[in-house]
Amino acid sequence: VILALRLSDRGTYTCVVQKTEKGSFRVEHLTSVMLSIKADFPTPSITDFEHPSPDLRRITCSTSGGFPKPYLSWLEN
Repeated sequence: VILALRLSDRGTYTCVVQKTEKGSFRVEHLTSVMLSIKADFPTPSITDFEHPSPDLRRITCSTSGGFPKPYLSWLEN
């Protein structure tokens, strides 16, 4: 059981069942599972940079910490 999953917990986990035979261990069963983690992104931060030209405007939208990578698009109302 993995409690309080984090993105860093993703990966391959292997379960090995061994049996002692004549003083040494022998693998009876071996199976692996790939653990994928999904994490929500926090609300994006939007920054409006002022430029010296009235015809130019730079706006950025950023967020971090989620998975998988999001798709970002801009819409004009």
